[in-house]
Amino acid sequence: MAILDQAAVEQVLTRARRVTAGRVLMSVLLGIGVAVGWPAGRFLTAIGWMAGRIWLTGAFFVEAVIYGFRTGAKLPLKAPESQ
Repeated sequence: MAILDQAAVEQVLTRARRVTAGRVLMSVLLGIGVAVGWPAGRFLTAIGWMAGRIWLTGAFFVEAVIYGFRTGAKLPLKAPESQ
């Protein structure tokens, strides 16, 4: 068991010695990109969701106004189209 543990430690140390400044820089840039991109994506998703809800609410309101106008003016309501 001790041989396996020593081999794992040696492997980790070997990989750690191969880390270069460029790799560290790219990791930092990747972290910054994720830190900026994730909230931006969530924000845009929320904006899209709200825009959809506003559109549906507006469409319903316009239909209610049309219905109220036609009823108040005693105009005939449109018959539903049969298919």
